[in-house]
Amino acid sequence: MKKILTLLAVLVLSLTTYAQSGIGIFLCENTPTKSNVTTLTIAQLTTCSELTVSNKNYSLGSYSATMAVAGDVRVLTVIGNKISENLKSSIKKYKPNKIYFEQIVLIDEKGNKIYGATHTVILKK
Repeated sequence: MKKILTLLAVLVLSLTTYAQSGIGIFLCENTPTKSNVTTLTIAQLTTCSELTVSNKNYSLGSYSATMAVAGDVRVLTVIGNKISENLKSSIKKYKPNKIYFEQIVLIDEKGNKIYGATHTVILKK
């Protein structure tokens, strides 16, 4: 019984390592209009060069951008904090209403990785 409780305690503690943090991102140096939501035009978003982290102790390692495209879902994974040319061209081509920045991997000074809070961008016409 003692071994089972110890194993369960280790499992619960290890799961918190992969839990999502409350640390968010900013786009185009704009603060979110509400918690983790930013409203931009397509032109504003495609002129952005990078995503920045709300906590200066972390850098952005990678993220996924998810958008609905003609009844389908398109997911682009980007390494680093830049808004890739592939993502920019997809936004211009498909003109989605929303883009969800998910699976945001944040890295601290020691190299530890955590997930950041998801961020929604509402694209106004």
